[in-house]
Amino acid sequence: HLSSLGNSILIPDTLPGMPCEVSIEFKAPEENCSVASIWRMVSADNAWSFPPEFFLQVIVTVVGH
Repeated sequence: HLSSLGNSILIPDTLPGMPCEVSIEFKAPEENCSVASIWRMVSADNAWSFPPEFFLQVIVTVVGH
């Protein structure tokens, strides 16, 4: 599976409808595969925000060891 190197990301204050860039590092499997990671966005008081889930799918291609 796709392992994140952190379990949360701080998102800066952003006005509705405005873009915001976030990033996180992952450790990918060591074999060719397709893996996914699902994230939820919550407010500072731990309430779910819209949209409820982000789905990240990654195709891993191993080039060499």
